Formats: sequence, C-alpha cells, structure tokens
Amino acid sequence: MELDLGTVIIGIFGTFLCILPFILIARSRKNRAKQLLKSLTKIANEHQCQINQKETFGNFAIGLDELKNAVFFYRESKDKIDEQYLELADFQNCKVINTNRTFKNNGSLQKVIDKLELDFIPKTKEKQDVKLEFFNADVSLQLYEELHGVEKWSKILNDRLVKK
Repeated sequence: MELDLGTVIIGIFGTFLCILPFILIARSRKNRAKQLLKSLTKIANEHQCQINQKETFGNFAIGLDELKNAVFFYRESKDKIDEQYLELADFQNCKVINTNRTFKNNGSLQKVIDKLELDFIPKTKEKQDVKLEFFNADVSLQLYEELHGVEKWSKILNDRLVKK
C-alpha cells in the first residue's frame, strides 16, 4: 500500500488538531497557577514574609511561611477576590468543614459536597473563626483535588499549631 504526500499531510494535520486542545488547556492551567502564585507572593511580601510551602488549585492558592508561622490564602472568583493573612499563633487549631447533602438516586444514597472550608479556631473567644474556602459548588461545578488539598493542609497546619 502506498501513501501519497497528501494523505500524510492530512494525517499529521488531523493528529495536531486532536492534540491542540490538550496543549492549550495545559498552558492555560500553568499560566493560571503562575498568576495565583504571584498574587500569593504579593500578600507574603506585604507582611515581610517568605513562602516555604505552597500549592495552587483551580482558582486559589495557599502558602505557609514556616519561620514566621503564617498562612497566606488567595482566591479569585468572578465577583470578588479573597486575600487572607493568618498568624498561626492566634489560633488553637484548624479543622475541615465538609458541607454536603445526601439524596437518593436509583435506590442508593448519594453524597454531594457543596462546600469545603478550612476553619481556624482562635485562641480567644472574642475573635471569630476564620474560614478559607477551598470549594464551593455555587462557584465551581466540579471537585478536583480540593478534598485531598484541604485535608493535607489541615494536617500541615495542625502539626504546626501543636508544636507551638
């Protein structure tokens, strides 16, 4: 069987068209992560801190200055920007708040997560809890790595709170 030059070119072009969306999505995510980290670094710089641990998710980033024991959080949604700077010395612990609902689907119970938050409980009763929102079903349609991320950061931060 012989392949002529036209068939080869069409094959290469078709393959490129199939791969192109994946390349564009990866590039977009990488640029988004860079922008989130830049905003997170800006918050740290405003408080004369340096970020040692950091992680980005779809529309937010979280970071930690291990020396100053401070947490930074930056979240962007369509209508607002949430910037947080927390000194861990002001809090006794943090916990994961998983707001979900259960519904029946074809005879089985299904659980759907509506909101994931990291809740910081202050040492004094006069201060209110501070909540960092990792996921909100009203903003994002799909849960990606947020559940794993909120549990991971809860452990990291609680380990630091116990040491102090």
